[in-house]
Amino acid sequence: MRPIILFAFMLILAACDTTTENKNKTATPVDTVSAFTLLIPNKWTTEHIAFPIPFSPSIHYTGTENLRFAPGFESTSSNEHWSYAFLWWLNGDQSVNADTLSVHLTAYYRGLVSENIKNLTAEQKNAIVVVIKPDTAADKFIGLVKMIDYTDVMKANITLNVKAVIRKCNDHTAVLVRLSPQDYDHPVWKQLDAIDNSFTCAER
Repeated sequence: MRPIILFAFMLILAACDTTTENKNKTATPVDTVSAFTLLIPNKWTTEHIAFPIPFSPSIHYTGTENLRFAPGFESTSSNEHWSYAFLWWLNGDQSVNADTLSVHLTAYYRGLVSENIKNLTAEQKNAIVVVIKPDTAADKFIGLVKMIDYTDVMKANITLNVKAVIRKCNDHTAVLVRLSPQDYDHPVWKQLDAIDNSFTCAER
């Protein structure tokens, strides 16, 4: 259901230290790529994509995108539909705020949907927008993604609630984004927040 993501994943699979299947079988389900650790919840799946992201080349970072998909991500009948998280592990000390997140994530989702709906009109593409605003702390943000659910046969509109946090670690910037169409008090957010809380990186 996510052909461009899966294609990119296959391209970089040989560069990964372990496969997703092996990671999910480890006693401690965490990712340890590039000097960080990040929880892989039980039965969740993972993918890794290198920057520049193929469907969003206008996002001019270098680093990796590291994704966590809930088991029901692709099922339109699941309470976990479109519930997932991703970590942008970026090289360098990047300046990331609500405005840059809104711009980059809008480009990200317009590119993602365009790759999966080949006959997307300009009007439909321009209607895909991301609005991010500061939350309770300087490094935390909340917002909305308004897009088209390309996993749905009806290609219905969908709105995802967003939480994001920015962390600095030595010569890297970590941008952790969590998304779900469910309200923030839904149980799936406990798992999404646990991913955020699990993040650590090696200090020097």
